[in-house]
Amino acid sequence: MKRNLFFIYTLLVIFNVFAQTESEANTNLVAAQKEVIKADGDSAFIKNDYASAVQIYETLLAKGEAA
Repeated sequence: MKRNLFFIYTLLVIFNVFAQTESEANTNLVAAQKEVIKADGDSAFIKNDYASAVQIYETLLAKGEAA
């Protein structure tokens, strides 16, 4: 019984890790596909999508654009 529970727990952890990685990849893709402006970053931040907001802000800083 312990072996079965350990196996199920391991599968759940693995699926969770892959789901997080896919989300980060989508965030990077969205930031690279379109011309981003500070308002996009602010909007993502307000929607509690912090990973996307950080990516947008970093893209703007890399371009040298100021607020």
